[in-house]
Amino acid sequence: MPREVTRTETTVCKRVHTKVPLVVILVGPEEKRFELPRSLLCESSLFFSKAFEGHFKEATDGTLKLPEDDPVAFTKLALWMYEKKIDGLNILTYAIQELREKFEGFCQLYYLADKLQFTALLDETMLQIAEFDKWGGEEEVILPCVAEIYDKTGKGSPLRDFVTRTLAQYFAEENWLKKNPGCQTLLEDHPGFAAEQFCAVAEFLQAKKGNWSQGARATVRMRMRRR
Repeated sequence: MPREVTRTETTVCKRVHTKVPLVVILVGPEEKRFELPRSLLCESSLFFSKAFEGHFKEATDGTLKLPEDDPVAFTKLALWMYEKKIDGLNILTYAIQELREKFEGFCQLYYLADKLQFTALLDETMLQIAEFDKWGGEEEVILPCVAEIYDKTGKGSPLRDFVTRTLAQYFAEENWLKKNPGCQTLLEDHPGFAAEQFCAVAEFLQAKKGNWSQGARATVRMRMRRR
């Protein structure tokens, strides 16, 4: 379950000049309301530029609905438009459950930034996600999110690449799949993941294990530079 949008976050998202033309974004099934500057949205996102500066009805009535999206993730996106930064992993220790929640939160922001074509935010979010292989417990943190990642991203996604490279060390262990029977179902239900994961395992077995985690992060950064 996504957490509630806090009062502080809602207030910060309304920090706009009264004379700036605003548009209304209604997010999620309960239509959480965001009033944001049209110009800032259009400058930040090709998606919003097409919606509010094109010939669609949203350009006329100034309202757009995103019923399938997460209001908490959209709040982070709106804050990023003003501050051009997102909160990362800024302390040294987390419980596994906390790490999983933070990873899920970054994934939700990644999906939204990808969908709404916030290229700079997408890159920054991916760099934050790439830090998760430093913290240990990757199989407990990342593996529960794999199905949704493959449902919400496309072939060649940097997020998919990071996940398969990070999990390769586990899939390469003898009998690991037998100890984790849920993974067999995951592989059967997501053949794209199965194919990409076992390619990553093959690469892992040819690489020096000590350099693999650094290689996963380096690959993400290299792909960000190419965008």
